[in-house]
Amino acid sequence: MKRLIDLCLLFALSLAVRNALATGISSAADPAAVDLGIGFSLSLDYGTSSIYFSNGTTIDVAKIEGSGRYKHVMRHIQATDATCMQLEPPKLRNPGEEVAQSPLLLRMQRALPLPLFLHRALNRWQYGSPDATAMEAMLLALKVATESYLEGPIAVADLAVPFSLAQSGEQLLSSASSIAGFERVLGTPIAGQAAARANGIGACHYYPEKDHCNGGDAPQLILTVDYSRAALTAILWLEDAGVFEERRMRHDVDLGGDALYRCHHSRSEELCYERLAEALRQVVKMPLEDTGSNVPGMAEVLILLGERATDGHLKEALQQVLQEQTGLMSIANPEWEEIGICNPVFAAARGIAEASWQRQKEPSAKNDL
Repeated sequence: MKRLIDLCLLFALSLAVRNALATGISSAADPAAVDLGIGFSLSLDYGTSSIYFSNGTTIDVAKIEGSGRYKHVMRHIQATDATCMQLEPPKLRNPGEEVAQSPLLLRMQRALPLPLFLHRALNRWQYGSPDATAMEAMLLALKVATESYLEGPIAVADLAVPFSLAQSGEQLLSSASSIAGFERVLGTPIAGQAAARANGIGACHYYPEKDHCNGGDAPQLILTVDYSRAALTAILWLEDAGVFEERRMRHDVDLGGDALYRCHHSRSEELCYERLAEALRQVVKMPLEDTGSNVPGMAEVLILLGERATDGHLKEALQQVLQEQTGLMSIANPEWEEIGICNPVFAAARGIAEASWQRQKEPSAKNDL
């Protein structure tokens, strides 16, 4: 029976090989011929996909809600020093931990644009981890939506996540990407940094003549606020010549839009939204430790991202906190369409798509993302 299954799988793979050769698809394409980059951003509850084209235009393709298992996994793959979890996270099972792998089939699966049903069948046969399966399902959904828009298969896409990942999280994403049938040319950048790039921050290092270039050679402090139903992720960055250094971070699932809404409508006397303001206050408080004399004494740039980025309570909290920092920064209107910034839901995916294109176009170029 096992021999019959192997023969069936090899037959299906041979058909995929013939199809790939017929269409001339190759993941080792000439960098000069690369005309687009694809970015996926994985939030705690959903994923987004954007495409960056070599002519400078960007298309936002899809926002896909995650399964219950996906949401569980995303809440437990952050780095161990993240501040959001009060409970000990459960041990995640890595792909291949319980079931022996076939190296030949794994290599062929990574190299070929297999049909969706075959990817799923091979994944069930090769691996026993529901964590990897949950991540794979989201990546496949984003990949299929992007391929549907492009009317053809994709070989390369890159990912952003809300926070630094633990090693187990990196392993899950690496395996899930391979099983989903695409390569990655970047690491795993943080969504806030990718959104800053999409809004021109750090772009001067690569495109000094670009219209949306923001900033220059002088160091600047940037506050990125990723706000969704599930969590608040606020990061204070020091950006210098296109290089981002994370100085402070607060990732808190108790400060997401849904959690604060439930708190506000409970019978508790707690000042729920003041907790949001206090969390932001701790991120932007000055002075910073171990910085040079040329580093500014306040956050000069604010980048909003996430599905609740235009939330009125978030706006009030940011206005209150940032005005305390000498009052020079204000938020006139949080509606992204009216202030000329990227749609905050897709900002991270846009930034990753552009960075992916740049890395493929110039493989040896310095790229902080």
